[in-house]
Amino acid sequence: MREKNEIKISVIIPYYNYLDWLIEALHSVNKQTFNNFEVIVVNDGSQDDVEEVLSKESFKFTLTIINKQNGGPASARNFGIRASKGEYIAFLDSDDLWMEDKLTVQYLAMIESGFKWSQHSYVYFYENGKEKLIDTSSYALDPYVDTFISFKVQTSCIMVKRDVLIDENNEQIIYFPENQRYGQDNFFYRELSKKYQMLSIPNVLSRFRIRGNNAGLRPSVQLMSKARILAAQENGEMKNNKELPKIVYLVYKLCAFNYRLWKKLPKKLANEFSAGIFYILPYLLLKISYKVRKNK
Repeated sequence: MREKNEIKISVIIPYYNYLDWLIEALHSVNKQTFNNFEVIVVNDGSQDDVEEVLSKESFKFTLTIINKQNGGPASARNFGIRASKGEYIAFLDSDDLWMEDKLTVQYLAMIESGFKWSQHSYVYFYENGKEKLIDTSSYALDPYVDTFISFKVQTSCIMVKRDVLIDENNEQIIYFPENQRYGQDNFFYRELSKKYQMLSIPNVLSRFRIRGNNAGLRPSVQLMSKARILAAQENGEMKNNKELPKIVYLVYKLCAFNYRLWKKLPKKLANEFSAGIFYILPYLLLKISYKVRKNK
């Protein structure tokens, strides 16, 4: 059994339903060319007998299963972070997959560069067999403003040094917000980017499963989440704020204003079509802001 400080990477997988996908994800981890890691599956209130099913699988790594009441993926990831023993933490959603050299490439890149956190490109894969490359190499060093405009980095692409999340008193100091239904990942990235530059690895090292409709892309959700982010920003909940470009700040103000108007519509009119009308101008302004930022 390895001692705590000998484990190089802790792999954290939040889980809620779809056991077949979890098993597929775990086998993609089992194929890693890197060997010195542990895997923590956090069962977030699923009624599946995860321990019984996984006991029948054969893995080369140490597997820990944590059962908890349902609290959402942010809560599950935070549980995993606190239970981790590795020097680095890598996140994997239970419906995503890793390429065989994912941990090796990312770990060595971080060791050689000295960066505290990193991300890499990935592939969307659809139920009909189609695939789409998502090149995230343009997101590098300081992605703080990007997280307010357009940040396509997936959690399954992130590796972070554990000691920036957990202090010397074993207290978690950077976390996924458990009171937010949408945007927990971007909040986590913002908190990291306030203190540390991010390493961007151009390699395609993971596969992101697309299934059904993504609720987070609905116009009503976009308006709501941006209104809440603005409120958190103005109320001081997001500490040590960096300066946002004025256009981005104004877009968020517009989203908050439009969301209030949309919520006042009669119930039969407060649908995704009308939300789309309210969101189209903020969306276009953010698209322009993104292009201007990347063309600098």
